Amino acid sequence: NVQITGENKADILLLALTDIVLIKSADNYCEIITKKANSVSINLLRISLSKVLAQLPENQLIVRCHRSYVVNLSLIKASQGNANGLKLEMALGDFIVPVSRAYVDTIKQALSVTPK
Repeated sequence: NVQITGENKADILLLALTDIVLIKSADNYCEIITKKANSVSINLLRISLSKVLAQLPENQLIVRCHRSYVVNLSLIKASQGNANGLKLEMALGDFIVPVSRAYVDTIKQALSVTPK
């Protein structure tokens, strides 16, 4: 399990790394979207995306794909588009996540080695 602590020290989220579907940043907040049974739950923390990433252990599962998004590679259902507009469709929820050009190669390489 991994613990993510928000800027307000009372905001503590304890979860399994594999339960993270995606993390989306918006201003000073991050929506940490996790899987619960067959649905998703959205947890809002006051924290920057880079601070969330710093609290996660180094791994090949959770990767940044955009300045506002981090995704769980094992929960990507499909990818569509090209280097100018790559989008990832997540297996849970109706999330379509953009991939910025800077991360396209990283994501394509990661998807080719991730077991389906």
